[in-house]
Amino acid sequence: APPPLDLSPLDALRKLRTPHRPDPLTEVLDMFLHDVPDWIRQLDQTITRYESAQTRKAAHTLKGCASTLGANALASLCAQLEDQADKGSLQVARHLLAKVQTEFDRIRAYLEAHRHELLAPPLVEASPKSGPPDARS
Repeated sequence: APPPLDLSPLDALRKLRTPHRPDPLTEVLDMFLHDVPDWIRQLDQTITRYESAQTRKAAHTLKGCASTLGANALASLCAQLEDQADKGSLQVARHLLAKVQTEFDRIRAYLEAHRHELLAPPLVEASPKSGPPDARS
């Protein structure tokens, strides 16, 4: 099965690594896995309370986070949820939230299963256009 996210944003984060500094890729993955369940809970609560504006805001935040990580299907669901909240269609939003949860579960399972290889240093051969990392210094 193909990965549930576009890996190019992860590759870009991997290239931002510098020695003796926190790893941006690890930070983004950990933040995603830690924060998204809270946002989903918040969405559940705002939908239950029929708070359209807060639902739209939470969906927008989650959409941005998903986009940053390359979780395009999740970002698309969040955009739909944001749109439904804008229209005040919170029953439809509730249905979309179940899909958001399912998609997040798929991404979390993938990230947990592939964490070691995702966080591994990039292979120089994997990007033939660029030379060794120290070629620019």
